[in-house]
Amino acid sequence: MKKIKLTKSKAKWYAERPNQNIIKGTPLGYNVDIQRKMKVRLESLVEQLTKETQKELEKLFKQDNLNMTFDADISSSARILLNALNKKFTKLFSDKGLFYSESMVKSTDKTVSSNLHQSFKELSGGLTIKTSDISGKTKSLMKASISESTSLIKSIQAKYLDDVAGQVYRSITSGEGLKSLVPYLEKQKGVTKRRAKTIALDQSRKTMTTVSRSKMQEAGIKKFMWHHSSAGAFPREIHQDRDGKIYSFDDLPLYNGVPDFPSWQVNCRCTFSPVIEFNEEN
Repeated sequence: MKKIKLTKSKAKWYAERPNQNIIKGTPLGYNVDIQRKMKVRLESLVEQLTKETQKELEKLFKQDNLNMTFDADISSSARILLNALNKKFTKLFSDKGLFYSESMVKSTDKTVSSNLHQSFKELSGGLTIKTSDISGKTKSLMKASISESTSLIKSIQAKYLDDVAGQVYRSITSGEGLKSLVPYLEKQKGVTKRRAKTIALDQSRKTMTTVSRSKMQEAGIKKFMWHHSSAGAFPREIHQDRDGKIYSFDDLPLYNGVPDFPSWQVNCRCTFSPVIEFNEEN
């Protein structure tokens, strides 16, 4: 692990100010473009999934006579159709999910390197600290981020088609057919789009903080300052209380009994900045 050094002028400036016991870099914000791109990509996948599913199901139900409550023919046809849709979209979401996740992580690494470069310059007083190198630990974290993101993207279609299958069979057994199925499909389309948006934004933020944290530690940073976003309609009080407080990477604060960090909670938009306390330097 490296050790952050200060320029002589900055070290002297802080040494002459006994009330200044910490040095803080600029906060490490999120890249809006990366978030937006991931969101648009996942919404496009969801649109393709929901549009084709509804189209094929409407075609199936219109071709069959559903006057009888238990229609074995349409049940079999529905099962075959749903299996075909599941096979097609499992592959699509798997392939696209991996590609989108790898692209997101790669772009994030570039952004993190740039953000840390600027933050460390302020932290050290102008010394340049290389942040573009990727250690084995950071590579491992990046691979884990890709795997987690891909898994969540794949789960979008899996949950949607599983839920739709249940409603399809209920529509057959009840004899209501499209009367109950179409409103359900419209509702699920909205639910699935919102879930895709949450995954896109959360994974983009989490990857950003994960890579930033790893590179900060490798550069010799031991602590960080928590910054509450003040952006949510229903802010977490515990995160509000942490605003401006300093924590150690080796002793993270807890949330419901487990270690917590900016962006780790769903829809968390908190950020953090690198910190050096004087007792670390002396």
